[in-house]
Amino acid sequence: MLEEGVESQGVEVEEDTPDIIQPDVSLDDITDKSANSPSPSGNWPVAINEGSEEKEPKRSGDWDEVYPGVFMDRVDKARKSIQSSLNNPQKAMAFLDLLEKAQNLVSQGSEYYEEAERLLSEVEYHLAFMERMRRASQRVGFPLFLYEVLWFGVFAWGLVQINLAPTYEAIRSASPIAEVNLIHLLSSLIWGGLGGVVGALYALWKHIAKEQDFDPQFALWYLTNPVLGIMLGGFVFLVIQAGFFSLTAGVEPGLNIRSAFVIYVLAWISGFKQNVVYEIVRRILDVFRVEAPTPVSGASSGGDAERS
Repeated sequence: MLEEGVESQGVEVEEDTPDIIQPDVSLDDITDKSANSPSPSGNWPVAINEGSEEKEPKRSGDWDEVYPGVFMDRVDKARKSIQSSLNNPQKAMAFLDLLEKAQNLVSQGSEYYEEAERLLSEVEYHLAFMERMRRASQRVGFPLFLYEVLWFGVFAWGLVQINLAPTYEAIRSASPIAEVNLIHLLSSLIWGGLGGVVGALYALWKHIAKEQDFDPQFALWYLTNPVLGIMLGGFVFLVIQAGFFSLTAGVEPGLNIRSAFVIYVLAWISGFKQNVVYEIVRRILDVFRVEAPTPVSGASSGGDAERS
C-alpha cells in the first residue's frame, strides 16, 4: 500500500540490492589450495614426483666381498675337525668332497653362495652330531659296558653252579614234571641271557667304535637285552619240548630231549638276535592255521535252489 502511494506521487524507489564482491582468486589458485588442503583423515597428501619409482634394496657389495673370507675360515675349521677327530675313512672322504664342492661354488660367484652354504652346513651338522655322540659314548657307553660284563659274570656263575654234582642231582630230583628236565630249562634260560649280553656288547662295539653313531636314547635296549634273552631262552625250550621245531622232532614217550645242545644253541641265537624268535613263532602259527573250506560249486547251487 505504501509503495503504491509513493509510486502515485511520482517518487521513484530504488531497490537496495547489495553489491557482489568478486574474490580476487583465480580458479587455478583454488585448485592449488584444494590440493594442498588436509584430507578428511587429517593427513596432508604426499606430493608425488613424476618419474620416481620404488626400487628394491640391493644386497650390499661389502658383504659379497667379506663372505668368501668368512666361508673359507669355516671350511678350514671343518677340515681340521675332520682330520683330528674322525676315524672313519669313508665318512672323512665324503665330507672332504662336500667341502671341496662348496669351495668351488663360492669361487664361481655370489649366485652360488646359497648352495655352498647348504653343503658346508651339512658337513658342520654331521661333525657336531658326531661330537655329541662321542661325548655320550664316554658318559653312557662305559657304564653300559660294565653292566653287560656284570650280567655275563652272573650267567657264567650260574652255569657252573647248576652243573656241579650236588646241585645237578638236587635240581633233577626237584622237577615237578617228569617230562621237563629242569637242568635243560635253566641252562636254556642262561644261554639265552648270554646271547642277549653278547648282542648288547656287539651293538656297543658297532655304534661306538665302528660306526661312531652311538645314541644314548637306546640305552634302555642295552639294559633290557640280557633280561629279554633269558625269557626268549625259556621260550625256545618250551617250543622244542613241545615238538614244534623240526630239528628234534619232538620228544618220544618216556625219553627226554635227544640233544640238549640244540636247545642251548637256539636259546643263545634267540637272545643274540630276536628275529629268530619271530620266525619260530611264525612257523608255530602256520601249524595251527585253519583255513576256511572252499565251497563246492554243485553244493552251493543246490543250496540256492532249496532256498528259492
